[in-house]
Amino acid sequence: MSTASDVARVFTDTEEETYSMFSKPEQAMLSKGKVNRTIIEKILDMKFYNYQYEAMFRFFEAFLCTLRGWGLTPDTSRQFRLLKRFASDTNYDYYMEDKALKEKQEAVEVTPSGHIFKGDDLIAL
Repeated sequence: MSTASDVARVFTDTEEETYSMFSKPEQAMLSKGKVNRTIIEKILDMKFYNYQYEAMFRFFEAFLCTLRGWGLTPDTSRQFRLLKRFASDTNYDYYMEDKALKEKQEAVEVTPSGHIFKGDDLIAL
């Protein structure tokens, strides 16, 4: 026969593993306050009721505490907007990185002889 604390511990561990929209590696990243593109996309797609559910998990709560301005507002809807704004800003940063990388790749040209030139510079790199 198990005690109530054993049942609570097992339920919490199973619940986090099974029902969160974030995978185990994503949960580990979030608990450290880090994000990647997949996490940002999930946050951008997140609805308010999903946010309320995810906020019950320890890893997500730890991530939320790392956001700037988080402790300033106790209102759940404002916290949700703060999270969405963070995700939107981070997504824009990823977009600008991709755009800069694409422009850099377009500037480099390979000639038929195999030499690589950048822009109007005729010195092979």
